[in-house]
Amino acid sequence: DVSGHGEHVAGTAEVLLRLMRRYVNYIDQGHFVQRMNARFYELAESGQFATAVLMTYFAPASSLSLCNAGHPHPLRYSAASRQWEVLQRERNERRSNLPLGVMQTMDFEQFGLRLEPNDRVLCYTDAVTEMRLEDGRLLGSERLRDIIQELGDMRPERLLPTLVTTLRERYWPNPEDDDITLVLIQANGDASYAPLSERLKTPFRMGKAIWRSLTWENHPMPWPEMSAPNILGGIARRFNRLWEPPEEVVDPTDESEKL
Repeated sequence: DVSGHGEHVAGTAEVLLRLMRRYVNYIDQGHFVQRMNARFYELAESGQFATAVLMTYFAPASSLSLCNAGHPHPLRYSAASRQWEVLQRERNERRSNLPLGVMQTMDFEQFGLRLEPNDRVLCYTDAVTEMRLEDGRLLGSERLRDIIQELGDMRPERLLPTLVTTLRERYWPNPEDDDITLVLIQANGDASYAPLSERLKTPFRMGKAIWRSLTWENHPMPWPEMSAPNILGGIARRFNRLWEPPEEVVDPTDESEKL
């Protein structure tokens, strides 16, 4: 969610797109978020910054890694319990997870969680959580969780339209004041292994990517992350087990954890 409007913001979006293409073959998004932060720090004099949630889903381990840079907390739906929860972790004493561009050097913590089949994760911009209740308070992530919980268990293609309609009727009478973005992902439990014919095409795809990076300015070479699961996992499945996801998130609102 980039601050500001106009051509300057559009140019920044192009830079971010190139960064995404550069790091698309990384399981660990740490390098990506650091480069994004450096880019926005260059624009700090113009007062431009951004918030972001970066996620990587590693299908062989059913692991979702998240890095939150000042963005509203995502929500997770557990298909087993049919409950939504706020995804957050208590921050340590260091300055971390601030919006992109606030500081030149910053640590962006990652945390992970296992997604079972039909589990969901909902991300959204702050225009959602800053909607006003009748008493003037902000909607907030926890109230948003309660609203989506009240909608019940519906198919993902119906969930977002129903949620937007509910928010518009209750708290969003003037949609022209700000735009909102919601992204819903659902794990299907499919960690299928690429057939041999597809794996044999890998060198040719790599050659095509190198050619594009040399001839097209906006297509940097997507070099893969140099880790055993990322490089060798496509050859033998046992290498996928070497992937160690970040520390799993604990929902601070979970009463069992408080006890």
